[in-house]
Amino acid sequence: MKLIRNTQPSLGLDIGTTSVKAVVLKEGVSGVAIVDYRIEEFPLSTEKKENVPLETVLEGLRKCLAGLNLKKMKVTTVVSGQRVSVRKVLVPNMPKEELLEAIKWEAKEHIPFPIENAVIDYHLIGEVLDKGAKKLELLVVAVEKFVIDQHLSLLQNIQVRPASITVTPFALVAVLRENDYLKADKTFAAVSSGADATTINIFSGEHLVFNRGIPLGGNNITRAMVGTLISDSGQVELDINQAEILKKDWGVPDEKNPQQLTPEISSIQIAPLMRPILERLANEIRRSLDYYREESRGKRVTKVVLLGGNAELKGLETFLDNALGIPVEICHPLKHLELELSEERKKELEQLIPRLVIALGASLQGTKGINLLPPELKEQAARTARSAMTAVISFLIIFIFSMVYASLYMQRRTYEKVITSNQAALNDLKQQVARAYELQQLKEKMTARRNLINLLMMGNPRWVEMMKALSNLTPRRIILEEVTFAKEVETNTAPVPVPPPGEAGAAVAEPVKVPFPGLNIKGMVMLGGDRPEAILAQFMQSLEKSTYFMETDLYSLTKALAGTGLDKNYINFEIQCKLRNFSGGE
Repeated sequence: MKLIRNTQPSLGLDIGTTSVKAVVLKEGVSGVAIVDYRIEEFPLSTEKKENVPLETVLEGLRKCLAGLNLKKMKVTTVVSGQRVSVRKVLVPNMPKEELLEAIKWEAKEHIPFPIENAVIDYHLIGEVLDKGAKKLELLVVAVEKFVIDQHLSLLQNIQVRPASITVTPFALVAVLRENDYLKADKTFAAVSSGADATTINIFSGEHLVFNRGIPLGGNNITRAMVGTLISDSGQVELDINQAEILKKDWGVPDEKNPQQLTPEISSIQIAPLMRPILERLANEIRRSLDYYREESRGKRVTKVVLLGGNAELKGLETFLDNALGIPVEICHPLKHLELELSEERKKELEQLIPRLVIALGASLQGTKGINLLPPELKEQAARTARSAMTAVISFLIIFIFSMVYASLYMQRRTYEKVITSNQAALNDLKQQVARAYELQQLKEKMTARRNLINLLMMGNPRWVEMMKALSNLTPRRIILEEVTFAKEVETNTAPVPVPPPGEAGAAVAEPVKVPFPGLNIKGMVMLGGDRPEAILAQFMQSLEKSTYFMETDLYSLTKALAGTGLDKNYINFEIQCKLRNFSGGE
């Protein structure tokens, strides 16, 4: 019987300046599956606004999340903007419980707002040598406290309780890791460009080592196109909605190959309006790459990966490739995900996924990694998770006990019927002694099985306590996946049979197969520290010292299947053991 993992769906929520995006994930057949996604647009404006009106955002959130059972989901939301700071900091090597205070002291010089008014979390990159001393290299995330308070207040208005609050760079980390971009020997830049902002993130190996945000996005391009255009056919007024449609339909114009975009508008008219914004974007990316090269003593970024809503802008990939002089590619985040959607929605998602990438990353990250929830809300979320896990474990224990009891009862009923039938046949065949001997043998086997089941039923095994003992004896580095009742084993417990006619003395009892109470235990050992064999040996010794188990055997020890994401960190095992008080003398 398999011990299932927590299958609670996760919802990633990205509240932007032009729309609300949501992605719902759950465990699929062979990995993570997208089961729902939502985008709710805000009205376009020709003016850049620092904050979208509250009622507009609330209405967008209500429509976006309508029909979702949020109480059964882990909700992770994203905060972004100029009041979010991500900085690399070095601190002396020290215990974890002292680290946060040291970070606050060191981060004062790096964070552009008072540290006492900030909510802080950090990600450990690793140990480095700094002037001959070992130090910890950290990425510190700081957000002004009032931003978090406003964010939580907004969600409270629609009865949403987030389990985690993250930031855009770490949502991107989750997406890039899922798509195998984070490799030990690679250094690249991930540029996430949205409606009103772009984040430039540089990764070295598996770690984010540089982050910078600039207030420049797709809306800047759209607003630059708004106004009066003059052509041979006269003047054309282009409003914000028409400009957005032209941008999405035609993208970045190829100035070497002019095109007629509409009967009144050509690419020659649009290109000069878009060029300053695009060149500014390319210059900001180039400045960030140059800064990183100087800070890292010559390390070079080998490619740029585009994400976010502007990644779908036609021609942007080619423009940046030419402007930066290094390869530029678009990330396709659906490559390693299952899609539990209709065919129509799958096709739609392929078009929308660049805009959903931050919500997808938040959903993938969940409660792991950066979490800017206030401490009291973190503890509340942890208590809720523990309560849910306790309920799941209790249900599994009761379910296992019920299934074992039902199986034993059905076996007993079946054996009783077989024995009754064989007894009647034996009475009819008393005159045929040779045949009677065979039937007697069968009767004895069935009797042995019935007696064993009677013994089990009379012994009233305490299955709940047994399962609790098994859970308590399991080390932290062992994950149990499957616990099953043992199959038949050989034992020489049959009564002495009646000898066939013509033979003197009693016949020697032959071994017969009867159900012997025992368990098969399957699971995984996490690599690291002690060898897996040592961990399993300790686990088996603990089982044999307990009051419920004996005669443990390691049946198999194999690597996790390649491609499951576990093959580098876990080893599978199978243990067989017997239960005490059912072996005739134990």
